[in-house]
Amino acid sequence: MSAFLFWINVLRNAFVAFFQDGLWALAFFFLLHKTFENGKLMRVSKVVVTAVLVLLFLHAFFRSI
Repeated sequence: MSAFLFWINVLRNAFVAFFQDGLWALAFFFLLHKTFENGKLMRVSKVVVTAVLVLLFLHAFFRSI
């Protein structure tokens, strides 16, 4: 039972940290799109946002263990 509660706590902490940090990354690129409307910028930022969110999730998960 203790191990189950540990993993539930790890997942909760990882999701909380991920959404707190990920919100800043998404807000930055949202404002960048509103400022500069460019097709190439949209394609590059989609790749960058995906990579950043994956790295933030992994960082949040390993930080909470």
